[in-house]
Amino acid sequence: DEGLPTMLKRGAGFVKRRCFGKKARYLPAKKVLEAQRAEMAGKTADTCGLPTISILTPLYNTPEKFLREMIQSLQKQNYQNWELCLADGSDENHSEIGKVCNKFTAVDSRIKYSKLERNNGISENTNRAIEMATGEYIGFLDHDDILMPDAIYENVNAILNTDEDHLSLSGKHMFPFYKPDWSPDLLFCQMYVCHFMVVRRTLLDTVGHLRSEFNGSQDYDLLLRLSERTNRIYHIPKILYTWRESETSTAANADSKPYADGAGKQALDVHLKKVYGECAYVENTEFIMHGLNYQMRRKFQLLFL
Repeated sequence: DEGLPTMLKRGAGFVKRRCFGKKARYLPAKKVLEAQRAEMAGKTADTCGLPTISILTPLYNTPEKFLREMIQSLQKQNYQNWELCLADGSDENHSEIGKVCNKFTAVDSRIKYSKLERNNGISENTNRAIEMATGEYIGFLDHDDILMPDAIYENVNAILNTDEDHLSLSGKHMFPFYKPDWSPDLLFCQMYVCHFMVVRRTLLDTVGHLRSEFNGSQDYDLLLRLSERTNRIYHIPKILYTWRESETSTAANADSKPYADGAGKQALDVHLKKVYGECAYVENTEFIMHGLNYQMRRKFQLLFL
């Protein structure tokens, strides 16, 4: 129905997936990245009219190798109009983090570093990074994770949520998570968006910054509040972000941060009561960790219809 060219293209994609491994299913082709680099070569925010993306990354006792790889993944971006805001809450036993960051800031003016007097938790540390940011858009990135080379390029014209995969300790890409488009129903069941998430700065300032009482699920709380203010939420169906697995990361072990589950349910409960009233509440089920009570969900569906 769609013609011979489309059939051949899909057939080539099938052969590529079957014969060249799992990564070929979602990692960008070399020629695609080269075309992006050629398109953006020499362009700045002043010459191309595209915005600056401020990437926020709170640091806390980050392994030096992971820190370098995270920063270098920014420097390898095809899109160059970004700034990286690093707010460091590491303890005195990890002074090497400041030394590494200062070496990067000395040669790349897009990288900003601030050593905090003390660790105030992920929400407050991220808020300090927000204060450093000057871009029209704000992006959230964990301190040990990696962006694909085309991640910011694909984000420049939209506020969106990208697909992700996991990076094992051995450096192997695995478990690609292909997400649906914006789905409030799914969001009520789990924090499926995660990173890499980019938000317009004016909208972020309107809903308020991260809240410490939801530490562990602070990004879930923020996303729920953002959804109360806008439906202009866009999803790019590409793997642009790599979530590193470690012993203390929920990427590898969902039980590594048990407090995150309680904080997530609290955030969802606050949101539901604000939007739907006191009749709405959260409960665990056999299949999902967070969600509306089934009978309440049925009522809401009828109401939306």
